[in-house]
Amino acid sequence: MNIIIFGANGNMGRAVAHYCNTQNINILQKIDTDTPLPNTHPKICPKTCIIDFSNHSALDNLLEFALRLSLPTVIATTGHTKEQLKAITEASSHIPIFLSANLSLGVAILHQLISTTAKALKNFETNPNGFDIEIIEKHHNQKLDSPSGTSLALAKTLTSIYPNKPLVYGREQKLQKRENEIALHAIRGGNIIGDHDVLFIGKNESITISHKAHCKSLFAMGAIKAAQFITNKTHGLYNNLLSE
Repeated sequence: MNIIIFGANGNMGRAVAHYCNTQNINILQKIDTDTPLPNTHPKICPKTCIIDFSNHSALDNLLEFALRLSLPTVIATTGHTKEQLKAITEASSHIPIFLSANLSLGVAILHQLISTTAKALKNFETNPNGFDIEIIEKHHNQKLDSPSGTSLALAKTLTSIYPNKPLVYGREQKLQKRENEIALHAIRGGNIIGDHDVLFIGKNESITISHKAHCKSLFAMGAIKAAQFITNKTHGLYNNLLSE
């Protein structure tokens, strides 16, 4: 396996480099997204993949680089606009792209668990408004986006089951009646790596499904797993670590 790290100067870029060194995975090139793309590129070896932990603002450079070299790409950044997501989809018709807001295996399982729970509650509750759904995410105080890309992805899983529930980001005081909504709440403090709780709250009981990240290396491990998966593909857009 050969890796090109895009966003090598960031915390996650360094975490990927450290993990590659511990696993004897060859790093062909480290690209610092704060500077222009290098004029020279490494000799591309078989099973080479780009891992992007930069920033969504660098997407144009990333896709230009990946398409020029025809390399599979793992995109682990968040905050993409609709136009950027369209560009990613278009690029995936030429190269394989793995796009995920969270490359933790546990979060992939979390999506499955909340999907199963939401479907069960929808099928068995006599009152369609019987369970309120809330998502609470906690991250370190340097995180730029809010709500997190992971919480938005969790909300997307839930709205695919409850399409009539609107999304609400936090709540300000309001006089009107509370809607049948899915609410996302963001907490920022200290050095929390990433905690996500999904709550299903009924009148007489509640269910909480949680995931807590203990170290950044788990995201590096997930990125390598995703890279290994898509290097066997010719093109397409992928997003599920459990798809193998």
